[in-house]
Amino acid sequence: MKTLAMSAVIAGLLASASAMAQPAANEKHANWAAKVRKANFTLLGHNMGPIGGMLKGRAKFDAQTVAEKATMINYLANMIADTSKVDTSKFKVETEALDKIWKDKADYAKKVQALIDASQKVKEIALTAPESEVMKAMGKMGKTCGDCHDSYKMD
Repeated sequence: MKTLAMSAVIAGLLASASAMAQPAANEKHANWAAKVRKANFTLLGHNMGPIGGMLKGRAKFDAQTVAEKATMINYLANMIADTSKVDTSKFKVETEALDKIWKDKADYAKKVQALIDASQKVKEIALTAPESEVMKAMGKMGKTCGDCHDSYKMD
């Protein structure tokens, strides 16, 4: 119940943060915002890597590593709204983000919330649930990443 209430609070914060998205004031601001956003996603990828390796059978399942990485992913996922609040679409910045992030804010927020929820689930069960259940939850978490990439990231 506590997790559900927290998810509702986070969803509200995400919605309000994306509603507050503001255009970059100038090119320097846009470049800085893109750099910060990219750093958050780079760290997400860094933490997802070992989980992906386990899912693909390239690495042996390690519940402790899963718990640690899911915890970091959850922290970073909770930062996405903040690191994506500056609309950089009016400037030429180095980014893989599609402008759709700022045009379809509700869907973007929904996809971010899905990652928050999925990473929270993995974090909670990693050390206590059977490996097969943890692997299934890890797969769902990975799918939330892919769903967002499919909609909001350049190939």
